[in-house]
Parts: sequence; structure tokens; C-alpha cells
Amino acid sequence: MQGQNIRDKAIFVTNTVNPQVDIQPAWNCEIWVRDVDLQKPGFIKDSECKPKIPEHITCQAACAYDIHGKCTGMLSLERLNILLHAYNQTKRIDLRNTTQLPVQDAATEIVGLLQRYKF
Repeated sequence: MQGQNIRDKAIFVTNTVNPQVDIQPAWNCEIWVRDVDLQKPGFIKDSECKPKIPEHITCQAACAYDIHGKCTGMLSLERLNILLHAYNQTKRIDLRNTTQLPVQDAATEIVGLLQRYKF
């Protein structure tokens, strides 16, 4: 009987989670700049050489999170600055005044952009 009580209260999340980049859901889109571990693949110049071991790299990247805390994509800091500058310029001169959808905050717009062009 006691085991059944625990089973009724337990919640199991079966969605995939990447602990390196996913966060607790904040229920709004967010952009975090964080250190990310990447692997640079080893290249083989000719068939006689031994394959090289991939190189481990740690760099800073801007992670764009959707409302569920999932990393939608990563951007270089330079690309993030370009998008934020374009967003601020567009908002300042109000180019989207003629569109039906209201302008969201910068993080929501960037997450939408990444989701739209995700392959």
C-alpha cells in the first residue's frame, strides 16, 4: 500500500534533457551567455595517416532557451550582438508597426528565429 502511494505522487519526465545546455523552465524565453564544451573533429589529410583524436574546446556561447528550458540553439557572442543591435534598431524606428503580430522581447524573437530556421 505504501508503494502505491509513492507511485501516485511520482512524476517521470520522459523528454530528453541535455544537462550541459538545458535549464529549469522559466516559462519565458531567455538568453544566457555560458561556457560550452565543444569537440573539434580530427581531420585525416591522407589515408596513410592515423586518425586524429578530436580536440576539446571550451568557449563562450549565447544559448537561447524556449519557455520549457530547452536550448533552441547557440550563437556566437558576435552574432548575438548583431541580432540584438538589429532588434533594437527595428524597435526604435518601429518597422513592424504594419504587421499583425506585436513585437516580443528580444529573447523571444531570437528563439523564434532559431526555431524557424532550424534544420
